[in-house]
Amino acid sequence: MVLVDRGPRRRTLDRERTSRTLIESECRTWAQRQVRAEYAPRLQDAARLQWNSALMGSRTFDGVSVATVQGREWELFDACRVAQLLEAYKGLME
Repeated sequence: MVLVDRGPRRRTLDRERTSRTLIESECRTWAQRQVRAEYAPRLQDAARLQWNSALMGSRTFDGVSVATVQGREWELFDACRVAQLLEAYKGLME
């Protein structure tokens, strides 16, 4: 077996990629939890009502569309990711 050292640049890129992946995963989880907390009561009640109605195909629940919920999740995800990445890069610059 031959081990090849890809150099410090490659190790730095791998470390940065790993860091970004972890940040994105943490931010996605955080954003999903925030959105659930924000919209869950309205969505659960509306889904219950809708389940018992003839409007099964609707993508709007209690005035909240699925697109609104997904948009809010992406908004929170992006904000978290930017904040975390700025924090990580500030640490590198010190």
